[in-house]
Amino acid sequence: MRAGIQSARLLILTVFALLAITAPALCQSIALAGSPSDHLGARVSSFWSLLSRTGGNGVAPLIAPDFSGVSREGRFARAEEIAALAQMHVTDFAIAGLRVTELAASTASAEYCLILKGRIGDADLSGVYYMSDIWKESAGDWLLWRRSEILAAP
Repeated sequence: MRAGIQSARLLILTVFALLAITAPALCQSIALAGSPSDHLGARVSSFWSLLSRTGGNGVAPLIAPDFSGVSREGRFARAEEIAALAQMHVTDFAIAGLRVTELAASTASAEYCLILKGRIGDADLSGVYYMSDIWKESAGDWLLWRRSEILAAP
């Protein structure tokens, strides 16, 4: 009987030790759940997936009215971005190295490498792009607010 009590105590101590070790990670997971940056990676992937299926007009509602971006061609506004996206024919894409940073309660950035295959008009736009997006919450919707893109050297 004494061995059974000692085994029960040992089991209880083991459970408490495991809880003590895992509690900080569990608390951090609970604290981060629901933060704006939790699902930004999914938003970024959804953006490119929707673009590949529907074109620029399909993603237009995801772009903020005061959007601005910069690329090797220079600065561009929302209308120019939507016009360029409407001409794109994305055949395949992959996102690598996604890093999400919460900037404020309703603003988060996503930096990632976009491996893209497709065309814009008659020109091949396939390549590796270094992307930096900033998304902001507006009236309950998350919208693409800023974008910076750099085409990697071949």
